[in-house]
Amino acid sequence: MKRALFILLCVLSLSAFDSCSDKKKENLPADVIDLTVPLDFDESAPLPSISDLFEVREVLLETAGVESFVGMIEDIRQMGDTLFLKTTTSIMMFDADDGRFIRKIERVGRGRGEYVNISLFDLDEANNQIVIYTGNHEIMRYNTDGSFVSRAELSFNAIQFALLPNGNYVFFTPFDSYDPSGLWLTDGEFNIKRKLVSVDFHTNGYMGGKCLVHVNDSVVGFMGLDDSKLFYHIIGDSLIPVYRMVCDELGELEMIEMEYGGMYQPSFYRSQYYESDRLLAFNLQPSGGYTRMVRTFYDKKTGKTSYLYMQDPRENVDWADARVPYFTSNYKGFFYTVTTFGNIEYDEVLRNRYPEMTEESNPLIRIYRSK
Repeated sequence: MKRALFILLCVLSLSAFDSCSDKKKENLPADVIDLTVPLDFDESAPLPSISDLFEVREVLLETAGVESFVGMIEDIRQMGDTLFLKTTTSIMMFDADDGRFIRKIERVGRGRGEYVNISLFDLDEANNQIVIYTGNHEIMRYNTDGSFVSRAELSFNAIQFALLPNGNYVFFTPFDSYDPSGLWLTDGEFNIKRKLVSVDFHTNGYMGGKCLVHVNDSVVGFMGLDDSKLFYHIIGDSLIPVYRMVCDELGELEMIEMEYGGMYQPSFYRSQYYESDRLLAFNLQPSGGYTRMVRTFYDKKTGKTSYLYMQDPRENVDWADARVPYFTSNYKGFFYTVTTFGNIEYDEVLRNRYPEMTEESNPLIRIYRSK
């Protein structure tokens, strides 16, 4: 018995040594956590319960006096008791408790304080302001009462950005004049301080969606879009690797033939990255397309990893909203889903969840707060 225990401990020690040695070769801290992804997924494995991970509540949005925005909501943030909903041309504000419409900022045009499009936005909670990136080398600031504050020009274009707690910014640039592309740190006036990490956009590509998220009030997370498969935390002005995705046996991801005849390869999918103090969630995509996409959940509290098929054959209604990546958003531990009749019309699982919803129904936001 003692001999068997000794052998087991030796094996574990060697495994730990191999992992540490591997991280040392890649110049990674020893405390980076490996998230092992299996080469095949067990569809019959039990799913985590929504109620175990999140507190959930629903808010029906008031639509009186609001122009139609069904299918246009692209991002949601919350500051205090106010929800901020982004469309391509406006920021709409609603009461987070009762869904009452507060106001809409829409300044489309080419004059002072106006823009052509809203690509991205973030909230400056310290100054009670909204920071808008127009997608045209331009940053606009507005007070939450809708009044215009300032305009700034950028020397680069970007497709993701985040305001850091210290007043600096990070921008992800997958193209433009920077080669290779990467994550850039600027000061509060948008002057470049340095590049935090390079990303070979031409090799690894960028499939849209989020790679920067606010984890909490003091940490911004970045999902690395390169072969290292790293998740980082930005604390202060420092980029710190925290998690690394590896496959079984730390080897190359193998191609697996599926029953429908396509090929399946777990890989980063960039459409949705969520992180809170409790939970890390990201997607894995089959090489054949979206049909077999898998959402991965890592519970930091228990150290367990669970997987959920986006097109779950069990039609798990408990996860019906959360499995659809196109109508979701997350911010500082909150995870939001938007449900309208247009969203559920062609989705049998969601229709089963909301049988009473019609074209006249108010948009429904489900707010998930990580426990």
